[in-house]
Amino acid sequence: MIKRSFVFMIMLLVGMAFCQLDTIPPQINWTSPSPGETLVRIGPHWSGHDPNFIVSFNDTLPSSGLNSASLLITLAECDSPGTTITGYISFVSFNFGFANCPFDWLGLDTNMCYQLCLSIADNMGNADTECVRFYTSSEVLDTCSPVIASMHSEGMGILCPRDDS
Repeated sequence: MIKRSFVFMIMLLVGMAFCQLDTIPPQINWTSPSPGETLVRIGPHWSGHDPNFIVSFNDTLPSSGLNSASLLITLAECDSPGTTITGYISFVSFNFGFANCPFDWLGLDTNMCYQLCLSIADNMGNADTECVRFYTSSEVLDTCSPVIASMHSEGMGILCPRDDS
């Protein structure tokens, strides 16, 4: 009985010592949208430098591992409370993960300011939240006339011969 208690106590102390080393929250990196980016409505779709929001996160060493159940992504109009987003694609491994979703699925309105936030914790309870603010704009109308960059020196007749029949 004493041996079992002693072994259990040693395991508990070693486990506590190991877990206490992880005091750093996961790191979160928003790839898209970029901070301050403006998405433009083109037809039924949103266009930015990427058609999806993309965010990655990792638990730095020493790592207790990511707590996938703590993953939460919210969307809000700027300076307003956010609503939880569901239906995005995500992958979470022991110490790395990512999430993405087409902007078209978010129900964005034109000429607005939005904020996407991701929260995640590691298995020691160290948590972090990172947000990215972006804007939306109505479709940009092309009001510029075309510009002819070059022209065949013989005129268009050489490319499209006349049909005198």
